[in-house]
Amino acid sequence: MVSMVDQMVDQNATYLTRRRGVHYYYTRRIPKELQKRLGKERIVVSLKTKSRRKAIASAIVLVSQYAASSARYIKQFASSRTVLSASFDSPES
Repeated sequence: MVSMVDQMVDQNATYLTRRRGVHYYYTRRIPKELQKRLGKERIVVSLKTKSRRKAIASAIVLVSQYAASSARYIKQFASSRTVLSASFDSPES
């Protein structure tokens, strides 16, 4: 049986890459709705460690931060799009 912690570690490990065979990096694609607004397609953060165990621990923290910030951006994006569409739908005076 796979524990919840093992599943979290496996999921977070998928965001880890190793550049030049030395340090681990956290890398994540930015949702298409936000790419233009943020000016990039991916987030890449050096975890400044050679240890896979430390990299996974850092990735767990970054995953929760990413989820919170992307949800906030998507909510802002959706509300600004609603305001914009409402202004086009209303008849001019």
